[in-house]
Amino acid sequence: MDGALCMIDPASNSQITRFDTKTKSPAAKAIPVPTCACLRGKDLYVGFKTGYIQVFKTNRIDPIANVRAHGSEGVCDIYGFEDRFMSVGRNGKACEWRVEKDEDGFSTIVSLNKRPVGAMGISWPAKILTINGRTMLAGFNSDEFVVMDLQEEYILCRYQCGSGKREWMCETILQPSGSFEFKLRYVLRGGIRTVILNAFEKRTLVSGVHSEQITCIHTLRVKTAVPLKSLMITGGTDTEVVVSTLDITGKHDVLYRYKTLSAVLDISGHKNFVISVGGRSEMILWKIEGKNGSLIQLGKKRLETDCRFISAQLLSHSEKNDLYAVVAGSDNTVRLFAFNTENKDDIATLLCEHKGSDLATFTKISGTVIDGDRVRVYATSSNGKMTRLSMSLTPSKDENEEEVYKCEVERDFGVSNCGLSSLSVLYGINNTAEDFVAMGDEAGELFVMFVPHCPTSKIERAASCQAHTSNITGISCHLVGPCPILYLTGIDSRISLALYQKQNNTLNVMKQKIVNVSDPAALMSLDPSNPNCFRYIVVGAGMQMVNFEKRAGTTEEDDE
Repeated sequence: MDGALCMIDPASNSQITRFDTKTKSPAAKAIPVPTCACLRGKDLYVGFKTGYIQVFKTNRIDPIANVRAHGSEGVCDIYGFEDRFMSVGRNGKACEWRVEKDEDGFSTIVSLNKRPVGAMGISWPAKILTINGRTMLAGFNSDEFVVMDLQEEYILCRYQCGSGKREWMCETILQPSGSFEFKLRYVLRGGIRTVILNAFEKRTLVSGVHSEQITCIHTLRVKTAVPLKSLMITGGTDTEVVVSTLDITGKHDVLYRYKTLSAVLDISGHKNFVISVGGRSEMILWKIEGKNGSLIQLGKKRLETDCRFISAQLLSHSEKNDLYAVVAGSDNTVRLFAFNTENKDDIATLLCEHKGSDLATFTKISGTVIDGDRVRVYATSSNGKMTRLSMSLTPSKDENEEEVYKCEVERDFGVSNCGLSSLSVLYGINNTAEDFVAMGDEAGELFVMFVPHCPTSKIERAASCQAHTSNITGISCHLVGPCPILYLTGIDSRISLALYQKQNNTLNVMKQKIVNVSDPAALMSLDPSNPNCFRYIVVGAGMQMVNFEKRAGTTEEDDE
């Protein structure tokens, strides 16, 4: 080995340039052996077994700058960006560099950042990968191939394929859904094996969306946007409603901010209408306008009673096109409102209400549907009970011949010994006359049950499992195939995927990941109308996008 580094013309297979990579230092006794190289524009970055990095111009044979980057350990890989380049070495460090001119006009390599990555579970050598602005390391840990996100410091995917002491290469593949895959090729028994790995992606979005805790989120897909975007409307304890967008590449832009009188505790949307509820019994009706999702305030409603609106559901009558809202308050009352969008001064009329026990508080409402002339809604409370209410949309005469809107309790079922904190409902699951109800409690236990539409039929308590170590704050249910899939998050800063299988009546947590958001308060699919959307937003003290799309690695023989 003479330490030669040459540029070859692929068309003629002839040598164009032979670079002089010999170190000018008189202390260098051995001929330097190049271990990696990266060409970006007219700049060529070369790493050596001795830990040096040299920078060449393609029209010069001598290096314009060099630096001892990784001590006496070899350089594993180099990747060039627009204004800098990155290297990773066997000394367990990832470094960022920039080529600058000194006072005398000579080129020097300036260190921008050095961070230890040797403790992250990757053996050397490792390779640098980039996609969607993400920087990742690929390599082996024992007998597993792993890809690690450098920014978030977590494992994107694993694949058990034997020791890394073999030739291998890896490339990234971006999917239309915004997720990405890795194609790994490695030598196995004299052949080349290919495996496709789908990444479990997490992306912490830019902070500063809210100055305090984010309490709620509503999302919808902007179908006309290229690349595809999701519109996100969030509320927080900073009394603001914020509109932002997130595209499939992970780019997040804050568009609008709207101030309210009190902390925003919940947001619900239906078609192009949104309501926000919060402290001081305040409820605001908004309308989404334009392609950018600006909000127009149609009106607000405040009650004279001293309470906070905790949870809300917005819905409309398909035949009459009337708009309604069901709201749960801290005074343990569930109220039904009808909206009049033409009257800004009196935007909402209270039709009826249900007062619960004085010893508990309704914590969450979900599964709100209009069935004929009645609204059916599920509610959970701090005493561990699940209640289904039937609230009338048309008045009837009482014993005094006065027209009233009636509210009846159809179900009242004890679920947990501690307070229920989250709720999600699949109405009429699999076209049956029963609802699939999932609930989480303050101890981290997850419950699922089937509730028949007929008020006199028996409730089937299906299964339960310990999903989190503390309060479950958000649940989202989807029916993918015959089995309900549940996504949930909790105060323990984890997000989980649980699967219920009715044939053997089992509820199991299939995946669980730590999120970089403290005190998660809610989660929402980026495309709620699409049951096959696996991308979720978790909000709390921050905001993070999580991609649950992951299928088992499949292998096939490569034809090369």
